[in-house]
Amino acid sequence: MIFKKKEVIAASLVVMIGLAGYLNWSYQDTIKVRDNDDYVQTGKMLGEAEMVSSTNEKTKKDEKATFEDAKANRETSRAAAMEALKATTQDESVDEGTRTLAGEKLVKCAENIELENTIESIAEAKGFPDMCVYINEDAAVITVKTDDFDQTKASTLCEIVTQTANISMSNIKIVEWE
Repeated sequence: MIFKKKEVIAASLVVMIGLAGYLNWSYQDTIKVRDNDDYVQTGKMLGEAEMVSSTNEKTKKDEKATFEDAKANRETSRAAAMEALKATTQDESVDEGTRTLAGEKLVKCAENIELENTIESIAEAKGFPDMCVYINEDAAVITVKTDDFDQTKASTLCEIVTQTANISMSNIKIVEWE
């Protein structure tokens, strides 16, 4: 059986996307919990959200720009991935199974984008104007910038994600942007 160059490239893209999802999933087994001003590595507790703190000594303007840059990077990388999947689905030289798989990934990616936007809108309405959500497979990563972030606010964000995207609380990671 002879594989054409485009089929190998398309299969490689599908494998890389799958590998990225697996790596994302495999690194969610541990969490860092704030203990006073130190971080302690612990095992994942089911039903609890993870809070991670990122400390920077920049001005508020720089922090806002950096936060917006993170959103822009998410959009840029997502657009590139969707373009590659779209090209694969339209390439007649790629076998039907690969095109179908790429089409399914494209639809799932579009659904995730819609869910991310919905979650961000609901969260903004509930008092979280600076946040970015990334959904991959059945997991969500929320980056949020807010004053005095606590377990109540984490629970509110988790509730929004579980109700909107039907993702279990054990698959939600919250990163606090300080």
